[in-house]
Amino acid sequence: MQSQSSSSSHPKSTRLFITGLVLAAAAVLVGGTSIFARYRTQIPLDGVLEVASFRLASGITGDAFHRSVPASNAFLQRQKGFVRRRIGRSSDGDWVDVVEWASMEDATRAGEKFPTEPSVAPFAATIDMSTLKLVHYSVQSRSR
Repeated sequence: MQSQSSSSSHPKSTRLFITGLVLAAAAVLVGGTSIFARYRTQIPLDGVLEVASFRLASGITGDAFHRSVPASNAFLQRQKGFVRRRIGRSSDGDWVDVVEWASMEDATRAGEKFPTEPSVAPFAATIDMSTLKLVHYSVQSRSR
């Protein structure tokens, strides 16, 4: 077993992120942006954003939808790798449900359980499934 030196005590993803920032700064200092653009897509950060967009089912009000959310939150919070969830609504009635996961494996595992989980059935019933679009994005940047 190899021991880690103090210079490599940070996780690999953190070291790669810092390396990418240094390269980006160097590109700016020499007046170019192509180096940053090339390396930016190669910086792996941990995490996945699961973005579901949808419209509510016919006859479902925003209030009814909101009443169904807590049970689905409880299910998500029990899943390995759950980080956070945000739900939003556009002015034209489109909804977005953004869940952050620690990894794609965690998102996939939870997604496999979701359809058969009785506690989320009321939430799922509020969604017009013909409008549901689900996309996973790898986290590329974070800020607070």
